[in-house]
Amino acid sequence: MARIWDAHIDVTGTLWNQPTVTKEVREAMAATQQRIKDLLPGLTPVKTGRMRASWNVDAGDRILRITNRAQNKQGTQYAGFVDLGTSKMKPRHITKQAMEQAMSIFTQELSGRLEEKFGGRRTKASRDFAVAIAKLAKRETAIGVTTRTPSLR
Repeated sequence: MARIWDAHIDVTGTLWNQPTVTKEVREAMAATQQRIKDLLPGLTPVKTGRMRASWNVDAGDRILRITNRAQNKQGTQYAGFVDLGTSKMKPRHITKQAMEQAMSIFTQELSGRLEEKFGGRRTKASRDFAVAIAKLAKRETAIGVTTRTPSLR
């Protein structure tokens, strides 16, 4: 069974249960998805181009998932080895870099959307409020990196 290299941002916590911000969270997640999709190829080393071409970024209401199914001619999925390294190869930390950037992008996107929604005129108070919400968002958001076997559904 093939294994998938998987990294994700999972938005959980009390902030995300508020109906007043769900639209902004969804929009910020979609904007983050597109920017990370554009960023990943530049972070990926190229030998054959398979790994660079195999990145997939999916976003739902509360989760951003990055996966890679690149495999060599023998069928070994190697994205995890390239990312975390081996005893003979240094780690590239592609997903770590992408996730750190994704959190930064998500925070900026959400902050801007909340500032527009609650502030309108972009006053200092509305900016401070948006930044406070974005910081709370960062604390309540989990980042994980796993290797998983896909379910057969």
